[in-house]
Amino acid sequence: MSASLLPFEIISIIANLLPLKEKLCCTTVCRTWKTPFQESLWTAMDIFGRRKLESICDTTSSSNIYQTSGYRVQTLSLAWRLGVNDEQLHAFQQLFPNIKQLHIRQGSLSKENFGKSTDWNLWRFLTHLNVSLSWLGLEDEPKELVRILSFLPHLNRLEYSDAAMDQKRLYTWENIEAIHAHLPHLSYLSMAVYLDVISERDLSRIANIEHTNALTSLRLCVDNMDLWWIYYFAQKYLGIHSLELRVDTEYFRPKDYLETAKPVFSTLTKAFPNLKTVLFSSRPNVELSQKVLWDLFGRVSVSLKKLTHEVGCNDLPKALLTQSAIESIRSCSTTLETLLISSPVDLSDKFGVQNALGSCRCLVDLHIMNYNLPLAFNTLLDSCVNVKRLTLNVEAICEPASSSSFTETVTKLHGLQMLDISRATINAELFGYISRRCKHLKYMRLADINVIGQPSENTGNICLDMTSTRFDYLELNRVLFYGSAKKWGPENIINMMVLAQKNNISLSGQSLEDSLPKERIIVPSEESVWLHLNQTPTSFPWMQRWRVLKSNEIKVACKYFWDFQGNSGINKGYSGTSHTDVERSDMGQVSWYNWKQDLPRGYALLCCKVANKYEINTCRYPDNNSWESLYRYLK
Repeated sequence: MSASLLPFEIISIIANLLPLKEKLCCTTVCRTWKTPFQESLWTAMDIFGRRKLESICDTTSSSNIYQTSGYRVQTLSLAWRLGVNDEQLHAFQQLFPNIKQLHIRQGSLSKENFGKSTDWNLWRFLTHLNVSLSWLGLEDEPKELVRILSFLPHLNRLEYSDAAMDQKRLYTWENIEAIHAHLPHLSYLSMAVYLDVISERDLSRIANIEHTNALTSLRLCVDNMDLWWIYYFAQKYLGIHSLELRVDTEYFRPKDYLETAKPVFSTLTKAFPNLKTVLFSSRPNVELSQKVLWDLFGRVSVSLKKLTHEVGCNDLPKALLTQSAIESIRSCSTTLETLLISSPVDLSDKFGVQNALGSCRCLVDLHIMNYNLPLAFNTLLDSCVNVKRLTLNVEAICEPASSSSFTETVTKLHGLQMLDISRATINAELFGYISRRCKHLKYMRLADINVIGQPSENTGNICLDMTSTRFDYLELNRVLFYGSAKKWGPENIINMMVLAQKNNISLSGQSLEDSLPKERIIVPSEESVWLHLNQTPTSFPWMQRWRVLKSNEIKVACKYFWDFQGNSGINKGYSGTSHTDVERSDMGQVSWYNWKQDLPRGYALLCCKVANKYEINTCRYPDNNSWESLYRYLK
């Protein structure tokens, strides 16, 4: 079929997917393409500056294209602190009558004559509103928001942010009720507001409110949280699938107040029946609200699939943080599949968090983030027997109680398939343990990692022995190696690395299958990937980059390490010079042409069975989107 014969609808879909420059080119291809591609140029209107604002509102100009084409605009966005006055906003309502999405950021509107001439009924077909009314100096901001929403009955998505979030703008449960009364089709609600306290006198009214089944996603960032708001949410939102609750402050009540509240919460028998995803994030001293929430989840058996639990403070007692994590996990342990813990909880007690994790038999995706205590990898695997993806952002991954466990034969295998570790210090021997215990490991990513170990006196290498692992994808992002388990710094950094696959290594003595890890002496061949971490020619001394050695350089390196002991071993210079004499960066790297001076420091050897695809770089920001896409391929 000729391109000119494509249906108008298909051309319009294609046009909306193309960047602006290509849209302009396509308008001249043929007559049938002109209209759909011209219309696509008007789909979204972003107003970022005063000049464009004034040109749009200049109704005296006979060449004002917005008057003739503004009806095509579907999305209108006003920039932060743009200061659109009331007359200009009314002009927008007349020029762009068919918009479906409106984004009004903080300071987008001016307090000048606000509300005098605007007619929100002109935008009654809006389906998505993102708005902030801060800086307008409104006497009653919640009331004004409700008034505006009363003209927008077709909204299905509302995002509202009160940038001030102070006690001058208290949002009551009646305000929320009014919002829902005006927006019967609302399916997504996001609000950042300061909540008013719910009186006990209002509980009987809340018990009889009308449920909303249309809303499926609720996202709240609140101050002055109170446990009675949990009661209101449970009564109101029977249809939500996703709940995100970020609590900055909590209304103070004595701890024994929970006993007073229990009889009221016991009347809730159908709370959150469709809830699948929860994110709970809090600041210090937010105790009662989350305790009530976890107790409620457990009592009514909420069937959560995904839970994110964040506590943004390291100053609270570990016991308090740990107990909160335990309660959150146990509240949904029978159905939980994905868990993210972001708080400094104590994972060392096998009767605490470990025991709670062990009760999650459906858990396949575990993330432990911002963890500032050493983490025992083997006991974590023992607790989470069905986890397929493990993400760790921790201070250190320590050895088990018996340090020989890293090198002994593994009898208890684990089905882990995807491993992501960042910002940790790791003993090189751990990688051998992972390889032998996690036979199904396919994907591994290391980012901002310090690997420590003592180089072999025979070969000069720190060996990451993963010869039992077949990688579909391997990523090393800003991974540094140090030749000391006690102290690491620029004086003992190892700047050479070799990635060797099974067919590119040889063993001194026994075969790979017959030897124990501690007995192996693994030597890479010239066919392996040899890299050198060198200083970049920039003014930033902390910047480094990996350079792949050329074939003639690899021959030199192989020859040196094949007779490592004969070349005086560690800490002796190359060709009779001291490697400490060469100029190094603050991080311990030399320039690329001085790479031989790093030979006496030894090298890091990562050997695996197969690495179908690998990336080794010094980029500070890994591509999380690509990494997440790999999770879909897990069995």
